[in-house]
Amino acid sequence: MYCTSPVSVPLPPMLTHDDHFADKKEVEDILDQYRDRPPWDRRIACYELSLEGLKQTEIASRMGVRQGWVSESIRKVRELIERK
Repeated sequence: MYCTSPVSVPLPPMLTHDDHFADKKEVEDILDQYRDRPPWDRRIACYELSLEGLKQTEIASRMGVRQGWVSESIRKVRELIERK
């Protein structure tokens, strides 16, 4: 086995989702625009419950919907935020 010492190359910092949407006010403004629309009000509620740490199955039972619908709703809200 051939071993060498690690090369010291400065790497850029890893980007995270919060780096792109660090301004919580901007995210809230996007969600407020859609909150009054019929399917989006429940989708946004699912998204906000997931941010509180609830599992998708818990959200589904609390809202009376399928777990798949919760997963799809969370994904659609994230896509909506990323598009804006």
